Amino acid sequence: MKAIRLKDLARLYGLKREYIITSILPEVARIALCVTPKYGKSFLALQLAVAVSHGTPFLGFDVRKPGSVLYLQLDTPPELWQDRVNALEAAGIDLDATGQGIYTLHPTFQPRSVNILNGHDARAIYEMITATVPALVIVDVLRSIHRLSENESEHMQQVVSHLSTLCQGRAMLLVHHTGKPSTDPRAVKRSPSTAGRGSSYLGGEMDANWLLSGQRKGHATLDIEARFAAPE
Repeated sequence: MKAIRLKDLARLYGLKREYIITSILPEVARIALCVTPKYGKSFLALQLAVAVSHGTPFLGFDVRKPGSVLYLQLDTPPELWQDRVNALEAAGIDLDATGQGIYTLHPTFQPRSVNILNGHDARAIYEMITATVPALVIVDVLRSIHRLSENESEHMQQVVSHLSTLCQGRAMLLVHHTGKPSTDPRAVKRSPSTAGRGSSYLGGEMDANWLLSGQRKGHATLDIEARFAAPE
């Protein structure tokens, strides 16, 4: 480590945030997508993966730098996951179109459980990242990649630290469940950074927090809080 004067930092050349998707997804960032159950977390993450891979707009925002995507789907049985991918094609998404490629776990080799703190599992993920060279790594869901308590900030720090090391130099999206809503009428409305289940460490550590929620099935709102985003 080395210290630098603030006035020298202000004049330091070359520090600039580059984006994969304008205002939404930097080339290097850690993002948590928190979702209430049954509101389309995997389909939204898949939509993001298709946009990054194919260079097509995501929710109206242009993709500046397309790249391959590694989608670590650890929450859904392979046969159901295949059904969802087929549903994308049925909806007109051409997965064979020219693009950088979306990679996922081969069902034959998909383990029953994954522990990011286990050296063997971490090595396997590292080798997939090395082989596919993704611009974006999606982990769906966070709960399925560790065995520690989500309520303990020290435990979540270990998980996030290991994932950040594996995904160093690229964008990472962690799909996470929201906590149970409070029944107290005086409770403050949850924000994207406070909606995640368990410890508040995750929301405070991320570069951006996304909250997908809704009042009825088939309709949802995506709220975003980010350190780097423009007001719009």
